[in-house]
Amino acid sequence: MLKQLTKSELATLFGQYKSSNKFLVQKKGQDTLLTLTCAEYEAFFGIKYLMSPFFESQELLEELIKNCPWLLNNTFIGEEHRSLGASLRSQLFSGFVADTSIRWISDYIGYGLFAEKPIAKMSYIGQYTGIVRKVGRFSYERNDYCMHIPTRFFSFRYFLMDALKMGGELRFANHSNQPTMKPYCLIDRSLVHIGFFALRDILPGEELTFNYGKGG
Repeated sequence: MLKQLTKSELATLFGQYKSSNKFLVQKKGQDTLLTLTCAEYEAFFGIKYLMSPFFESQELLEELIKNCPWLLNNTFIGEEHRSLGASLRSQLFSGFVADTSIRWISDYIGYGLFAEKPIAKMSYIGQYTGIVRKVGRFSYERNDYCMHIPTRFFSFRYFLMDALKMGGELRFANHSNQPTMKPYCLIDRSLVHIGFFALRDILPGEELTFNYGKGG
C-alpha cells in the first residue's frame, strides 16, 4: 500500500518540503492583519508548520495504513469517505486551506481561525495536521491539540494527531457548541486524513469553530 504513494507525497509526510505559504495574522494588541511567511509564522508561534500529517518513521506510517478502519476502507459504509479522500488528494498533500486569518481574541481564548472570504456550505476547508503519535488506548499522553485518528475496531493501537508543536492553520480553530465546521474522516489509499467541512454558509470575518466533543 505504501508503494501507491508518490515520492513527493512521502516527502511531505516526512516533513521534507519547503512551504511558500503566506499567513494573515492579527497579533495581540493590533488591529491590522499582517502577512507572514512560513518562517515568520514558525518563529512567531513557536511551532513548525505542516502541510500534511507528519510521521517520524516509515514504520509508523505503514502501521497506520494497516490499521485503517476496515468498514470505511472496504465496504459501502465508507464509500463517501474514500470518494472524498480520492477527490481531495491534491489538496490533502499540497496544504490547501480556505482563505483564512489567525486573529487574537482574548487572553483567555488566545488566537482563533477566521474566514477571509465566503465559504459555501459543505465546502472543504482544510485538514488538521500534526505529529502522528501512537499511544496505548487507555493512555493519557495527550494535550488540547490532539485529535484521535480512527483505526480498526477492537484495535489496541491508538493513534493521535498532535498539533501542539507542529501543525497548520486548523490547530487554531476553537471549540463552539454552535460550530461553523465539522471534522470528517477522509480515506485515501488506506491512509486516514482528518478534513474539515463547512456546516453552513460562512461569511468573511466569521470564526471557524468546531465542537471538540466531550470535555470541549
